[in-house]
Amino acid sequence: MAKTLKSYHTFLASLFVIAAAFFLFDRRPEPAANELFMETGHMTADIEGTVRNEDGTLLPEVHVLIKGTQRSTLTNAVGRFLISVNAGEEATLVFSLTGYQSQEIHLGTKTSLDVMLKAESGQAR
Repeated sequence: MAKTLKSYHTFLASLFVIAAAFFLFDRRPEPAANELFMETGHMTADIEGTVRNEDGTLLPEVHVLIKGTQRSTLTNAVGRFLISVNAGEEATLVFSLTGYQSQEIHLGTKTSLDVMLKAESGQAR
């Protein structure tokens, strides 16, 4: 009986050591509040606006890109666009269309833009 009890205590001590090792060495640092939020879903802000040429004509199919990303959209048939950026992101939008000079606009806190693209030199639009 004493031998069985000793084996039982040895077994329990081994389990305790293994459990303690998992507890100590398998711990991951607690994520910061914003990291936890970013893992579960991105909070976004919609940026909307229009793109025109120098004459005020609304421009369809202008490429609107969030600089440094692959996220983009095109203006619709009446020159309007809508794109979402991550809330708090320091975003710059790049507007480009063949025959026009590309334009970059830093958003800051803006959520609505009216963009004017200038024709490239020698191009009349």
